[in-house]
Amino acid sequence: MDREDQRIRPDIDKAAVYRKAAEIIVRDGKCEGDLTPEGDDDDALRNPALPVCALGACARAEYELYGTVPWERPYGDPWRDYGFKVSGEPARWIQNVNDTEGVSAEDVALLLKKRAEEIDSG
Repeated sequence: MDREDQRIRPDIDKAAVYRKAAEIIVRDGKCEGDLTPEGDDDDALRNPALPVCALGACARAEYELYGTVPWERPYGDPWRDYGFKVSGEPARWIQNVNDTEGVSAEDVALLLKKRAEEIDSG
């Protein structure tokens, strides 16, 4: 098994993670710059009292759905595992869109839901 195969456990449904992340970022609030205002550690990612960025919401969604945060898996990394390009001019990564002034939690949630739909449709 190579490193790519080990990154995401086979039982993790990425579309389900993105859908749950959309709920989480609206429920817990949006932050910019880091996965949470208290940094990127596992305890902060598990804490629903802390707001999250788009990728932090994905990490928290993985925890709520599957009991792990990305760093608890071999080679797990929320940027690599859940980062994606948002179409537009120019195409930007979801974390860059998240950190753009004026982009709301609801805006990010819509992009996460759209990504889930893209995965589901193949």
